Amino acid sequence: MTKYAMILAVVASPVAAQSFSPPEGCTGYLTVQSKSCVVSNHMRCEMDDTGDNRRVDFGETGFEYSGRTNAESQWVESYYPNSESYEVLGPDPVKPASFSDLLETGISEYDFTTVDQNSEVFRFIGVDRLTGEEVEIDGVMLKRTAYEIRLEDAEGSVSWMSRGSEFVNPEWGIFLSGTGTSLVPGQDETDEDNTPVEFIFPGELGFFSTQPKFGCGVVMSSFDLDQANVKEMQQ
Repeated sequence: MTKYAMILAVVASPVAAQSFSPPEGCTGYLTVQSKSCVVSNHMRCEMDDTGDNRRVDFGETGFEYSGRTNAESQWVESYYPNSESYEVLGPDPVKPASFSDLLETGISEYDFTTVDQNSEVFRFIGVDRLTGEEVEIDGVMLKRTAYEIRLEDAEGSVSWMSRGSEFVNPEWGIFLSGTGTSLVPGQDETDEDNTPVEFIFPGELGFFSTQPKFGCGVVMSSFDLDQANVKEMQQ
């Protein structure tokens, strides 16, 4: 069984009703409770490359997302249970995202593709910039970023775009969501606030919980849930 399948099996098990334990060979190190009724659990796995991060998200209706990023915070794989779809990083990116460039130069531009389960190719073009502002949330110091990103289909038509701000933690090597405005052509803009509220560490109450605590009570469609996760994959 692959590490990906093992994580899905653990998440889907009945014992994961209130919390879950990482699969064998994986070590959880962080739980993030966000404003958007999402709790994100982060882990490292021996089977993965050094610096890889796995994240499993739960919302009001349960399991919503599972993904893996590498040491440069590039999207390696993503799974969306609401639409039963998944994507993997495409080969030979025009310009790969670089977490190290962002920290060293203050900017990371990227142009890469992902490939879904139907072999459909999606092109992501965007930029992350450090704003120079540092923010403390629940006792953790974070660097604020500003981002712009767009999604193009195989014909080059823009099917989704977003702009906003996020946070990075150099020690963890991950992005954390913030606020943003997204637009699907022909539809109204959508504002989101996925800012972290609490950071929970091993041994603390609520670590690796499956129960979100903040901002719940708003019904979202499967499409909305998947779109909300598109930029969050970069965490």
